[in-house]
Amino acid sequence: MEELVTAIQQINLEPYHELIQRLSKTIASCNYQQVVNDASTAINEVFRTQLLILFDIRSHAQSMLGHYELACADAQRMIEYAPTQAEGFIRQGDIYSMYGRHSRAIEVYDEGLRNAISDQGQIDRLVASKAATAAKIERRVDFFARLPAEIVNAIIMGLPQNTKAICLTVSAIWRKRMLACADAWRSLSVWESPEDFHIMGATTYIGPYIKHMTIDTSNERMRTGLFEHMAQGFISKIHSVKFTAPGTLHLQRLIDGVIPAFWQARHTLKVLDFDLGNNVTGITLASILNVCSSVTDLSYRTYISLQYLAGDFTIAEQHNSLVNLRLKSRTITGDVIRNILQRCPQLKRLVMTGCEPTVLDAVRMHAVNLEILAYNAASQIPELQTLGVREKPGLRVVYANDEGTIAVPHIYLLPLLFKHMSTLENVFVYLPALPANELAQVIATYPGFTLDSVKRLSFWPLDGVQSFMLRAIQNTRTLTHLSVASVHDLDALLKTLLGLPPLTTLRMAHIRSTNNRAVFNQLFQKYATLSRSQPSLRSATFRYCYEITDEMLVSLAQIQTLREVSLCGLRSLTTAGINTFLGMVSGQLEYIRLVEMNFITDDNIANIGNMNILDTVHLEGLRHVTDRGIRSLVDRMDHKLDKLSIRSCPLVTDDSIRYAEKKILIIQRS
Repeated sequence: MEELVTAIQQINLEPYHELIQRLSKTIASCNYQQVVNDASTAINEVFRTQLLILFDIRSHAQSMLGHYELACADAQRMIEYAPTQAEGFIRQGDIYSMYGRHSRAIEVYDEGLRNAISDQGQIDRLVASKAATAAKIERRVDFFARLPAEIVNAIIMGLPQNTKAICLTVSAIWRKRMLACADAWRSLSVWESPEDFHIMGATTYIGPYIKHMTIDTSNERMRTGLFEHMAQGFISKIHSVKFTAPGTLHLQRLIDGVIPAFWQARHTLKVLDFDLGNNVTGITLASILNVCSSVTDLSYRTYISLQYLAGDFTIAEQHNSLVNLRLKSRTITGDVIRNILQRCPQLKRLVMTGCEPTVLDAVRMHAVNLEILAYNAASQIPELQTLGVREKPGLRVVYANDEGTIAVPHIYLLPLLFKHMSTLENVFVYLPALPANELAQVIATYPGFTLDSVKRLSFWPLDGVQSFMLRAIQNTRTLTHLSVASVHDLDALLKTLLGLPPLTTLRMAHIRSTNNRAVFNQLFQKYATLSRSQPSLRSATFRYCYEITDEMLVSLAQIQTLREVSLCGLRSLTTAGINTFLGMVSGQLEYIRLVEMNFITDDNIANIGNMNILDTVHLEGLRHVTDRGIRSLVDRMDHKLDKLSIRSCPLVTDDSIRYAEKKILIIQRS
């Protein structure tokens, strides 16, 4: 603080006023050459004195706050504005010394002594600062050099990348110990920070340790350097490379460096991720597959039509390693997908966004080993390893416009489902309604269509579609998860479920009818009876279903296997009915979600706190819940709750959130 006070006292505006007065007189005399001279003198005087002092003050304050980069930037500006003044060199050297970079500090002091022509007092300060720093070097204890390797490595592993880059420049010993910690360099991210150039200079040493690399810079010099190091074999064990949109900017201009780099890494490179953004000059899919012969996992995203970046597949070689491909584009056509599938026969997982329906024909005819297909899907698509070993070839998972935005024409989707009906396990589809005449034609075209192996089914039971899909599952014994929305004939759906083994997960949404409550109750009572001796319903979600009443919640609560419940926008329930339900499931529920129901009160929320094994609560859009309900819930749970999420509850204040944070592991608020 004393140093800042001394510096601010040095600011003297009196000479500046005199310069301005002189400049005013020169302007009045119309002597423009003298105006230029006087104005230049005033500018130089301001830079030499006032501006340097202000930069010096700010640089010192930034260094005291721990803002190393900002402090150095201000010190560098001082040197650039006044390269023959000692002040900038003194400040920059002091910052380096303060942060332990003593060797670099002495280099800066020496540079100042060579260039500065300041008064003798400033020169003396440079000499004194250099001597003080040299003394620190003599007497310092370098714990980094003396600690055991395992402790040093543990410290290094906890450092962010830019700090590791700085450590490389501290001393020869530090550099040696940093480079000896192989695990510290397994993942490398290249941005546009000055520290990245230090890492670039060390690539020949750390290259053999790098397994995962992210290129997030448009700097051509830096990218060219990386590609050269890869091409020369320094980065010899690279496993994955990710390009962000800046990293792919004008990548085609660097293609002469990219191709040799990927070719050199072709034996170890398994995962590639390209985000081309709006770049129209990126590397093509055909080029990637031609060069990267061992890649098993490829992501390729662009905001333009894929046909312009697909490349020439007529000269592409067979690629027998790729098993997982994710594509996102403005438009993906069937021709492009056909070319890819013909060259990549081992593909097992294909996730596409931006598809035309013709891609489904290409998949049906050319995807010989595909197991997972996602067509314009919004859901989280499962990975291959979650499916386990398949018993016979064929599609096992299909997601097709599963969020109900744009229906997939049945002339494209149904042939694919029909071909793989015996192997399909997860089916999430949105088909358009089928009028009676079209339904009859579909049934005739696909006779014997069944989903006897299906485990998870999500569809929109629109007119005609519901009848076709219920026929397909009426004899299945494997279905455990069902999700439906906008059911055309609820009675028929519920009666089909009554004839099947119990579901473990049931999700229903947007059911407006109120004429099927007796069948609903019958289904819940069946599940309740079965739950006493075998697995039964575990998770139930009802969103905007007017069929759900207090009486039905009582039946639902009697299912002993029930662990998760989500209730959203159910207008036929009451405050008392919710309290009764909460009391009945108090010893079994682990998760509860209540959304957009204005009858929910503080008493309901407080009663949630009486549940014995509950670990997650999600509250959203509850307009009458206040701080009183939240505090009661938190107090009654008494540290038993793991997660509480509160969204769009206007009467819940930040005070209650802070109170809950003391007793609950995870709090989410929006």
